[in-house]
Amino acid sequence: MSVEQMVGYPALVADLEEPGCPVCRAAVRAAAKYLEAFLWENVNDFGVRDVLRKDHGFCREHSLALLQVAAARSEALGVAILYEDLLERIEREVERAKPTQGRRACRACEVADDVAINQLKVIAASESDTDLDRLLEGAALCLPHLERGLQIPRIDRRRLVGVWTRASSAIRTELQTLIDHADYRRIREPVGGERDAWVRAVHLVVGSPVYGGGSKPS
Repeated sequence: MSVEQMVGYPALVADLEEPGCPVCRAAVRAAAKYLEAFLWENVNDFGVRDVLRKDHGFCREHSLALLQVAAARSEALGVAILYEDLLERIEREVERAKPTQGRRACRACEVADDVAINQLKVIAASESDTDLDRLLEGAALCLPHLERGLQIPRIDRRRLVGVWTRASSAIRTELQTLIDHADYRRIREPVGGERDAWVRAVHLVVGSPVYGGGSKPS
């Protein structure tokens, strides 16, 4: 199978046209779609709700994303139904002074991770001198997704490391330029594309925050 035939290839190519880590973007989009489907179809599903009761809902990140999705889709009722149930369960636990259990990865995390793994496999399978390879030259694969990719069995680690290192080196060059502009002798020189390199450097280390546009109404 060629890399162009791999699941997720078209989405990866589109995401590489946007700023930030393409794997973050794909994972966030998958989690947002899952949360939308949950609010629309599964709020009253007994099996789904039972898991959420045990987990006290979604993780912090995806609980906040749930609020964004609900606000964008006018689905406040679904959140109200879910949390009335969760709070009743938590109240009983608190009254019994039940020890807090360690939180597992929530279902939205699992959905996002499945998509991230697929995109990382596509990136690692990309070949030199192809359209995808040229897009990857400017990609900002974040450190958390590099580390996740290195955990995937039989993946081309060198390919992933190369994509991340290239982005890191490019941003470091921009940071050095930005730092040099602080010299009083260069203070009047115009600042170019490196103006926001300090922001992109943080995103490269911790991941790209792309929830803002993840759940717009259709």
